[in-house]
Amino acid sequence: MAATPLFPAYHLDAGTFAIAGMGALLAASVRAPLTGIVLVLEMTDNYQLILPMIITCLGATLLAQFLGGKPLYSTILQRTLAKQKAEQEAKAQPVGGENT
Repeated sequence: MAATPLFPAYHLDAGTFAIAGMGALLAASVRAPLTGIVLVLEMTDNYQLILPMIITCLGATLLAQFLGGKPLYSTILQRTLAKQKAEQEAKAQPVGGENT
């Protein structure tokens, strides 16, 4: 760990960074920091991680919002609706060669 020599008194654990990163990735992907925090805290049953989780999840969500990407579920919804609309339009058009 690169931070261990810089902060020897803190006893930094690689697992803490992995868990915080997992929550941050989820929170930034779905733009739901509270969901990321609660889900990871419940999965790990380690409530001592609440401060690192708050910092990483809020930071990741704000960074993702600043970079301008769309939330994951909004993108999936738009793709699904566009696909359904295209299918409905294809069904509505008469097929060539049929008598209508």
